Amino acid sequence: MKITGYRSLTTVHRWGRPVGDANGVIADGVTEVPVVLLETDGGAVGVGLGAHADVAR
Repeated sequence: MKITGYRSLTTVHRWGRPVGDANGVIADGVTEVPVVLLETDGGAVGVGLGAHADVAR
């Protein structure tokens, strides 16, 4: 099975409260959620969450 294509999307998650960690706080509680969909020659589609700046590589 080989990867034949991909799509990258960005959605948002509304936490309804401030969120954060040692790197900082997001006061309005709205964070971006990057999503990648990988398509294969076998018809399977994989879903991944997280940064996808290098997906083309």
